[in-house]
Amino acid sequence: ASDKGAAPVPQREPLLLWLLICAHSPSDPPGAGSSIVRCLGCLGPLIHPVLGEIWGAPSTRLQSLTAFLEENGPDCADVWPLALAQEVRFFLSSLPEHDDLPGRL
Repeated sequence: ASDKGAAPVPQREPLLLWLLICAHSPSDPPGAGSSIVRCLGCLGPLIHPVLGEIWGAPSTRLQSLTAFLEENGPDCADVWPLALAQEVRFFLSSLPEHDDLPGRL
């Protein structure tokens, strides 16, 4: 079967950056943040195997972030960037020493 009609698969690094940039402002538009965090959970294993390990079930890391957004809505604007930055730091610190992903971001 030919895959000429298949949509191109985005590169991992730009996809991760795009999702993180969009997640930075979770209330614009309302509800976008929790949807983006859910996308990160679904696409994590495709972006990097370590994301699949730390964000996949039975992990509750992203579920906790989603619940926080849904409970606090626009009131979380001060805390949310710190929570997201903490999650990104955790991911980067979980990468093997020889991984070149941080240099490609």
